[in-house]
Amino acid sequence: MAKKGIQLEEQNGGENKGYSKSSTSGESSTRLITFLGRTPISWVKVIIYYFCYYSTLITFLGLNYYAFTKTMSTTSPTWIMEQGLIGSNPGLSIRPRTGADDDEQGDGLSILISYRVNHHAHAEIMAKQLDEAIKETQVAPKTPGVVDCSSPAGSKLTTSASTVCAVSLQNLGNCTMQNKYGYGNDTPCVLVKLNRIYGWIPEPFGLQEGKFLSHDFLQTELEQKEEMPQELKQFILNEVKNNKGNETQVLNKVWISCGEENTTTNSATGKLPHSGVSYYPERGIPTNYFPFLSQPNYKSPFVMVQFQVPRISRHTVIQMECRAWAKNIHHEGNLINGLGTVKFGLLIN
Repeated sequence: MAKKGIQLEEQNGGENKGYSKSSTSGESSTRLITFLGRTPISWVKVIIYYFCYYSTLITFLGLNYYAFTKTMSTTSPTWIMEQGLIGSNPGLSIRPRTGADDDEQGDGLSILISYRVNHHAHAEIMAKQLDEAIKETQVAPKTPGVVDCSSPAGSKLTTSASTVCAVSLQNLGNCTMQNKYGYGNDTPCVLVKLNRIYGWIPEPFGLQEGKFLSHDFLQTELEQKEEMPQELKQFILNEVKNNKGNETQVLNKVWISCGEENTTTNSATGKLPHSGVSYYPERGIPTNYFPFLSQPNYKSPFVMVQFQVPRISRHTVIQMECRAWAKNIHHEGNLINGLGTVKFGLLIN
């Protein structure tokens, strides 16, 4: 019996062992190969999905880029002049700027030029700003597409899509780095220039279709600009009178006036008389610098304005404004920067 029991146990053990082997064999046959937690079939599905996803995305972006490149220019804005946000009324900007604070109206556009006479550090700071601004207007000699329009021979040259007028540094008076641009004493200089507007061309006073008609026609147009300072009107008339035969060249300018604010309404305080303001190289920006068409090496022209501030006007802020004048520059409405006007405070201690 004992022997028979042993044989039964051996048989049962054999059967159990046989079942375990077959079970183990089944597990090994149904076990799948994986890589990073995914089976090969799963990886194929993921790759196909993301390939289709990114192909669609790249195709969509490519079509957008193609559409933009065909409808938008890389050299000119889509909307210009009245159609754009900037409009067709250029603003003025000045240098140097020692500070900008919100004015009473809260437009944040007021500028203060403040310095101390005979203070070497102050003079260096102001002169450095102006010198850097002037250097930005220069290009290397004999640069292709840049012509000298300041000479008598080049006065009839104009800016086009392929050529631009070089900004001249001649006849800047005392507004030079050697004189610290007047910031070593009470004769400071400021750089005034028009902001760029693509395609904008100034319309000078006294000209019709680019030709001078008569003194009466000029005087009538000037009188229609009621807000223009009377001394500027007289200056323009005298310039034309003293340059007979060259009236067209004289009038082909965007005229600049700077002085104490509200001089046209006789509400100025008299801290800075008109005789204390000088303009270099001339009192205007020639029209042959226009239009701006994103030309290579185009540099914005400027006028240096020098103020001779009386000693009695020191230690107090003089509210100043500069304006640009042409038939298509308008100053109506709220006279803030950007409407042919720039306002700033001048404080000399």
